[in-house]
Amino acid sequence: MSATFEQLAEDKVGTIYIDRFDKGLRIVVLRGPASLCAYIGVPVAHPLAGEQYDNLPIECHGGLTFAGEGATEKNCLPPGHFYYGWDYSHCDDAAFYDLQYRDEMRGKRWTVAEVEGELWMPAYQMKRLMKMAENIFAKGAGWRKP
Repeated sequence: MSATFEQLAEDKVGTIYIDRFDKGLRIVVLRGPASLCAYIGVPVAHPLAGEQYDNLPIECHGGLTFAGEGATEKNCLPPGHFYYGWDYSHCDDAAFYDLQYRDEMRGKRWTVAEVEGELWMPAYQMKRLMKMAENIFAKGAGWRKP
């Protein structure tokens, strides 16, 4: 049985609920400060690693809001990958800190199972971008940042 939103709010920030590999990607769902957060990681040596998240056409809840390497002082993501992430605390979503106003709280209360159900599209899109970047790199065009 999946934990409720209220139960997830009691977990420590950084608690990892999903950490799996899928054809070169590392997919992580964890408890962020305000909500659940989802991340798709590419290996740090991949041509897509290090890109700004605004440059990637990935469709996910609220759009990408994070890009960074794992295992830094600022995040608890597993090392070895460069992650692109998004959160579930947008205008129509409940946030963990809203629980203090439980009677007035509005918005979608996301669970891990619901977030997991949304991961397939961003993962599919990232796999396609990875393949395209690999093909460009393999043709000798290199990977030049503007």
